[in-house]
Amino acid sequence: MDRVTSDLIAQFHQDFPQPWRFPDLMRRAKEEAARTEVGFMSLGEAEMAMFAQALKLTGAHLKPAKWVEVGALTGYSALCLLSTLAEGSEVWTIEKSPDRCRFLKELFAAPELSGRLHLVEGDSRAAKATLESLGPFDGIFLDGAKAEYQNDLDWAEKNLRSGALVVADNVFLRGAVFQPDAQQEGDDRFSAKQVQVMRGYLARVMTPARYETFMIPSSDGMAVSRKLF
Repeated sequence: MDRVTSDLIAQFHQDFPQPWRFPDLMRRAKEEAARTEVGFMSLGEAEMAMFAQALKLTGAHLKPAKWVEVGALTGYSALCLLSTLAEGSEVWTIEKSPDRCRFLKELFAAPELSGRLHLVEGDSRAAKATLESLGPFDGIFLDGAKAEYQNDLDWAEKNLRSGALVVADNVFLRGAVFQPDAQQEGDDRFSAKQVQVMRGYLARVMTPARYETFMIPSSDGMAVSRKLF
């Protein structure tokens, strides 16, 4: 998608905003991201609106569900996810940063969440292991370390039910996944390992016998995949 189209889509979603269930908490999450200068790492309003609509089109909002998020940041996407899912749904979100975890604990204690948004602190691999007994899950949203996406997918394949959704953000790596050799092309924003892992991730979720996948046209690509096994 070119920059003009991306900007027009963002403007459209600003003019016709998504009706979220937790707007005050989401505002606090965005303000914290701005205060700590990590807003560039968070999903934008347009991206989150497209994500929410994709979930609704797949029917993910029709009955209570259990989701995992890898990469909470300041909680904005977790709140959007819980807001989109059916009443009675639960989301477990993983965050490694101690400073962000302190903020998230306070944010998630809000009474309107009814204890349905759970913070899992620590390294992604160790944190995911603690969740296995709570499965099988109905979906996972990947927005953590890009070099971990294939490990995240390994975990998802073992702990998500058949028909569950796997949603991954930033799968284009600013176009690096499409370059023959991202390092030789002079793109130093991503390591060779990140590019290799992401290419492998996309190859796996684009295997028709195992996944049905489509791309949300966000600024850096979001892959929505239904697990068929």
